[in-house]
Amino acid sequence: LDPHSEEWKRVAEAKSSHYDEAKLEELARQDRYFDRLEKKEQLQEKMQSVKEIKVNVVQCKQCAYTAPSANKRCYAENHKLVKWKATKRFYECQNCRHRAATYDQMFPTEQCRCGKANYRRTSMYREKQSKGPQYEWNASELLVRGEEHGLFLNS
Repeated sequence: LDPHSEEWKRVAEAKSSHYDEAKLEELARQDRYFDRLEKKEQLQEKMQSVKEIKVNVVQCKQCAYTAPSANKRCYAENHKLVKWKATKRFYECQNCRHRAATYDQMFPTEQCRCGKANYRRTSMYREKQSKGPQYEWNASELLVRGEEHGLFLNS
C-alpha cells in the first residue's frame, strides 16, 4: 500500500466496531479508581481530625504495663490482668518526630529515643514520608553551572 493513497488513509482512520464498549469500560475503570481515591482521602481526613480514641486495654499488675492486649507470658503464668476502656492519646516528639501513645495520661512520661521529652499532641494519622531524597539548600548556594575551578575562574 502506498502511504499517500485513499485506501491507506481509510485504513488509518478506521475504528474498531467495539470502540464504544472499550471507551465505556475505560470510563468505568476511571470511576472505580477515583472512587477508591475519594474513600482513601475521606479516611485520611477523618484520621487527621482524631487526636484521641477510646480503646480496650489490659494492665498486668505483676509486670506493671498497660497495652491493648496481654502478653502471652502473662497468660501462661496466670498474672493478675485488669481490663478496662482507656483514652488513647497520640503524641509526636518535636525533635525527631518519633510517635508515642498514652493510655489515660495527658502526656508521655518517658523520654523519647532522642533523649528529650519534647512531645506535642498530634493526630492518629501519620504523614507518609516521601521516598525520594530530601534536599535542604539555600537558593543563594545553588550553583547552576557548578563550582568554578582555578583554570577557568572569572573567564
